[in-house]
Amino acid sequence: MDDLRLVVTRLWDLLGRRPVSSKELVEALYARLHWFRPSEAEELVAEMQRQGLFQHGPSEGMLVASSEIEGIVVPITYRPPPNLRPSAAAVARPDLLARILETTAARSEVGMEALREETQKLAGELGVWPEAAALLVARRHGLDLPELREELDRRLREG
Repeated sequence: MDDLRLVVTRLWDLLGRRPVSSKELVEALYARLHWFRPSEAEELVAEMQRQGLFQHGPSEGMLVASSEIEGIVVPITYRPPPNLRPSAAAVARPDLLARILETTAARSEVGMEALREETQKLAGELGVWPEAAALLVARRHGLDLPELREELDRRLREG
């Protein structure tokens, strides 16, 4: 199940399945569910609208959930994975993941496609950012990439 659809369903249920403003969605994500910071919540609500998961409702400025979420049941213990955070993509430059994978491929006997698949699977299983998963995959293949690990750590701290 797509995590974004699970978040939309949880929000829709929490807010009473009624037309809501984007401000109410943002507040529910950070103040009621405590899943995201306000800026992250704003970005995520905008993404939900871009993907058509929340659409314009019956009155100006109001939104309703898409029919795509009908029948989705959200487990009571559900929490979105860290890699769903919009700011996660902004924290790590897009090329950092590629550099980690390229370095691992060059220093091991594993091909890029296999590394990508292993990284994607591990990121999903652990709920971590792809860059962190790629560093763990490198470690699984006997490699320590301290310079890339330090770069990711620094970027995360700088936020």
